[in-house]
Amino acid sequence: MINFGQAIIKSSLSEHAAADVAAFRECVRLFDALCELQAKIAPRPVPETVWRDFMGLSPQRRRAIIEQLRHYTAILSAASKDGISLIGEKRLAWFAMRLLKLVPPSGFLDLIGDGDYFEIYNADGLQIFRNLEFYLWPGWLVPLRDQNHRVVAVFGTSKRKRLYM
Repeated sequence: MINFGQAIIKSSLSEHAAADVAAFRECVRLFDALCELQAKIAPRPVPETVWRDFMGLSPQRRRAIIEQLRHYTAILSAASKDGISLIGEKRLAWFAMRLLKLVPPSGFLDLIGDGDYFEIYNADGLQIFRNLEFYLWPGWLVPLRDQNHRVVAVFGTSKRKRLYM
């Protein structure tokens, strides 16, 4: 016997997942357009497995990812509108930290140079920002940990300097 209630719930859940995938695709499209227009970085094709894996996440996690990508794109867009280059400029790190309401230790930004790779993580270990050097950079990464040994930022540099806090 068919349980119509379960069938309707399942259909509704898959509709929500499909709507989330459509929203995620649009976020990726906007991010790619910004990168191509402002940083001259050609979009990379997204494998179909990414969309399938995304659809398999919980609705809360899907929406959190969408919001995170929207927020990230908004930071980059705001920086670009303020005349900050999205590639090769350390001012982007300061701009992002300011928008994220983060205050680095004294002298911290002196350790970051133009062209360095830079990421910021929240207390839960989720990435909340990275500069676009990531897409250009073939080097190595140095994690930056807080007093509880959680990764709070990751740096990369062709200059091979190590950054610790």
